[in-house]
Amino acid sequence: DEVEKEFGITYAPQQRRAVELAADRNVLILSGGPGTGKTTIVKHLGKLLQKAGVLSKGHVVFRERANLIGQFYSSEGENIIKAIDEAQGGILFIDEAYQLHQPSDPKDPGKFVLESLMTALADESRRDWMLVLAGYTEPMLKMLELNPGLKSRIPETNHFHFHDFSADELMEIAKRYFNKMKFSIEEEAEKQLQLRINRDFARRDKNFGNARYVMNIVQLEILPAMAERLAAINSPSPEDLSTIRYADIQMPQTTF
Repeated sequence: DEVEKEFGITYAPQQRRAVELAADRNVLILSGGPGTGKTTIVKHLGKLLQKAGVLSKGHVVFRERANLIGQFYSSEGENIIKAIDEAQGGILFIDEAYQLHQPSDPKDPGKFVLESLMTALADESRRDWMLVLAGYTEPMLKMLELNPGLKSRIPETNHFHFHDFSADELMEIAKRYFNKMKFSIEEEAEKQLQLRINRDFARRDKNFGNARYVMNIVQLEILPAMAERLAAINSPSPEDLSTIRYADIQMPQTTF
């Protein structure tokens, strides 16, 4: 189906479910660890909802606390209106949304931003947009618990938690990237990379980067190691230039 074509196996089933259920909702909460696909899904979501006729444009407007609060506390109202205007026909995506709520400061305007966004969503004359609040799991849950009014306006069915990718899924992400960039990986190198991913996955903590972790290994370690190895070859063949070898896969003691 359309979602499967867009995302493929590495973005199913958790991100796929969020996309399928988004069509009849005007606000979503996406929670999960780093690199679990929250931002990626929103980018595709806008396009899919535009194709389905739910949104007229399907673009995504990105905001965070600094954009909405501004340099001066008094500027939040103007910034909210501007963000909503820009998002008409598409999605207003607020990453690390939990930063809008600062319970230690009763005068913090972040709570006003959240309340204003909820009020704007209730305006039936301007329903051609969607609000997506995203962030790490625990801070997002805490934000909702400390804001019962906000929590009551966003039903549980609008909450989607993105779990960490499994080690096999992380390996699949790496292989898909190699294929996209026209690289092949020899069998021994693939086994070594799987060992590396399995080891790091077993050691992961709450800051583990998931897909971001894999791309860092590929782009910052494997490909530079490959380039250095090829530089020592006088006349590398086309196969040399496109094949990742065992020597290109490193096993450092710490990676994140």
